[in-house]
Amino acid sequence: MLKDLTKPEVILSASTIKQLEDCSYLHYVKKVLNFPNPGNPGSSRGSILHLIAELLHIPRHRKHYKLLFNTGKLSSCPSVDRLVIKHLKAYGIYEPEHYNLVEEMLKVALGNDFYATGKVVKGIEQQFIIRNENPKYSIIGYIDRLVVDSDNNVEILDLKSQKKLFTQPELDNNIQAFAYTLAVKKLLIPEAKDVSVKFILLRFPEDPIQEVKVTDTQLAGFEKYLAYMYQLVNNFTEDEARRNFAYDNPKKKWLCKAGATWECPARQPRDFYVLIDSATRKVIKSDFEKASLDKLAKTGQRIERRRYDGCPRHNVTF
Repeated sequence: MLKDLTKPEVILSASTIKQLEDCSYLHYVKKVLNFPNPGNPGSSRGSILHLIAELLHIPRHRKHYKLLFNTGKLSSCPSVDRLVIKHLKAYGIYEPEHYNLVEEMLKVALGNDFYATGKVVKGIEQQFIIRNENPKYSIIGYIDRLVVDSDNNVEILDLKSQKKLFTQPELDNNIQAFAYTLAVKKLLIPEAKDVSVKFILLRFPEDPIQEVKVTDTQLAGFEKYLAYMYQLVNNFTEDEARRNFAYDNPKKKWLCKAGATWECPARQPRDFYVLIDSATRKVIKSDFEKASLDKLAKTGQRIERRRYDGCPRHNVTF
């Protein structure tokens, strides 16, 4: 049986909310049991692209932009090329397929008014933390690019490396778009006249922009939803962990198993290791390989082996 959980405040994020909506048990596995997140090539490529975009906005690095923009080739800029290769190797995906995808997606990113001509870039990887009392919630996030024009209209630009375009329902109920708009209006630029969220889908070079505008009425409802999710995640119980399995939702069932080879990494029983602060028992990091934690361990820390029993739905035939 799962135990009731008592732990420090959990601050919401768009990814936490989506995880709770998709599969609350997976949230329990990752955030409470500290089961390692193995990652995937798509998220790894996305991380590399976000890193390059952030670095190219540093004034001393802008010289690299022209080389990359004019040629569309990573090899034209040795320093960026080395950085990409270094991270592809670190993620274990240094193969032509992934290198070429990063190159193609970077071309799309740089080709969509990267430096916001005639506007002011107010933030790159702009962090926000909103702590609200009525209704009560806390939420954190990072905005890829925050741009303001001369009329004080705000554009929030977010790079996406996903394989599919958003459907209209996904745009209409996009947690990121709601959270980013709320952050701008409530915290970052409250005097903004108009706020739009533009997702730049890097795998769709012909038409990569999908735009969302959130109304004040929608934001008011979103704040109430945040208060509900905040209470949920900070009073997480066994019942809440089992509240909605992805398997039981026809639209989410693919998250358990898709295709011939992929399945949710938390579906099957598995041992893993955690690096713990001996004094506080706080988990610093987890991994499936003990050797990787051995390299990180410091005085006052220890490594424990733990057994994960698998998802309670793992014995269902998919």
